Amino acid sequence: MKNIILVSDMMDNEYPLPDFFDKEKIATPNFDEEIDSAITNYLTNLNNKEISSITLPVNLSQNFLELSGIRVGHHIRLTKELKYRKVPLIFYGSLELETLAKISPLSSILFTPNVYYVNISRYSFEDIVKYINAISLSLNDFDFNKYLDFVRIEPPANYQSHHSVDNEIALIEWSKYLRCDNQIVEVKENLKNGLYFKYHSVLNPVESPETGTQFEITEKGNILLIDDEWEKGWKDFYNYFFHYSGQIWLDTLSIDFKSLSQTEIIQEAKNKIETFKPDVILLDLRLCDIDFEDELPSNKLTGIQILDIVKNINKGIQVIITTASNKVWNFEAAKKYGANGYIIKRGISNIKEDIKNLKTLIEEGLKRSSFLKIINQKLKAAIQCWDNYKIHQRRNLTDQMHDTLWHANLKLQIKDFLNNAFDTINNDEIQERFTISILLLYRVIEMLNEFFIVEEGTYFKKDISYKFDIDDQPVPRISFNTGNYNIETLSKGKTLSTKEKAYAIYHKYKNVTPKDLFKMINNLTEYRNKVAIHPDKRFKEESLEYLFENKFDDFKRIIVNHFNAVMNYVNSFN
Repeated sequence: MKNIILVSDMMDNEYPLPDFFDKEKIATPNFDEEIDSAITNYLTNLNNKEISSITLPVNLSQNFLELSGIRVGHHIRLTKELKYRKVPLIFYGSLELETLAKISPLSSILFTPNVYYVNISRYSFEDIVKYINAISLSLNDFDFNKYLDFVRIEPPANYQSHHSVDNEIALIEWSKYLRCDNQIVEVKENLKNGLYFKYHSVLNPVESPETGTQFEITEKGNILLIDDEWEKGWKDFYNYFFHYSGQIWLDTLSIDFKSLSQTEIIQEAKNKIETFKPDVILLDLRLCDIDFEDELPSNKLTGIQILDIVKNINKGIQVIITTASNKVWNFEAAKKYGANGYIIKRGISNIKEDIKNLKTLIEEGLKRSSFLKIINQKLKAAIQCWDNYKIHQRRNLTDQMHDTLWHANLKLQIKDFLNNAFDTINNDEIQERFTISILLLYRVIEMLNEFFIVEEGTYFKKDISYKFDIDDQPVPRISFNTGNYNIETLSKGKTLSTKEKAYAIYHKYKNVTPKDLFKMINNLTEYRNKVAIHPDKRFKEESLEYLFENKFDDFKRIIVNHFNAVMNYVNSFN
């Protein structure tokens, strides 16, 4: 067993040392971002020695305030891989213990178990030898928890913000949980070796899962990562996270965030979204220096502005906010602009639940985007056609004021109902959102019917008649059975259903009777009548809510067809 004494280059041969010590040289540290890695590598190289004690100065450099020797002592205690981390540490210096305690919080180690301080101005190295020989504590008696009770290690001062610290802690802890920390160079070298991160890791141990297959995502799609720290390990982390999922295609906004302005970052993000066409976006809120200003409104954050652009491109793209910020107002702002989920990157949390939540949000996001993107694309096209349609002035004005107001607002009303139908199915906080969205869609058909067809008479007198407002011509009945269409003159007193009115209007304008469209309108009507409005036991397990949870392929086909029916119908008016 060896009693090691550490000396720096500047201290070598400064003091004559007794043969009792095995001298080990340690390079004078430079306080840059690599200091902790250099110390860790040095201490790891001592792991092949049988060490019974370590003696070292409180400082190894010319700048006494650095207390670099004490920093080495903390590394010895906090580096789990060291076989000698529990051995007695004997620090020596020329100041009184009370003075050292005032210089830096790092000095707290001097008051922990199995640590001793010797004022070298009053004692010699021979006295330290006697002191070490008198130590009778066994390594098994060392209480590491008491060390933790005494010390507090602050985050590095060179970090831009608390946000950056939390980002890196989350990367470390999440990577440990997935057992991929050794595969991510940035995590292994730049983060794991940091003194603060070692301290945090000891305080918050991570329980690793038994197998990585539990993170397999069965849904498929494109995922885009927009994070200013993508190069610091987050890209590698997500690559590993998705490597169990064979149908996930991950891409990154690979730009130099630090060299670009906010406007340039937003434009680069927009270009990437339009070319890559993601289904899910993992988006950080703070992407440039301006985002860290305390007085910056939430809606001016770079991430929020990108979120707004995403939703203007396609509301069906699912955006999951991944940020170290836990400010409620930022979450509310993100939600207001259409964010579909929120993950706080933090190390002090239930890592297992965080990762599980991340997986769930991504799975649900891919699932939702698979039909929402399609619907939104068709929705925007239909609204564009509707905007271009020139609504005729009604001929049959029974109530001039009412009809004039309706005429003026019809375009706006139709657009509102279409948008609300989409927003409803995109809001998972609304119960029975699929059924409600269908009712909103169906109302679009009813509104168009009411505008283009004039209904006269009463049901109970059986004197109902229908005329096209455009030319006062009678409305024919168009019906079909198993795809065979029948067009007949409607006799007075007989009524037209909503779907039959829609068939007649479409035929009037297009002079065709499309089998596929009319079948979709018929199916929409059947769902509305038998499931949404008048539930029939036969249809109990055919609700869209049920199908979404149990038969997703059927759900996607039906919901897309329901929307297609209305979109195509609206398109016919251009």
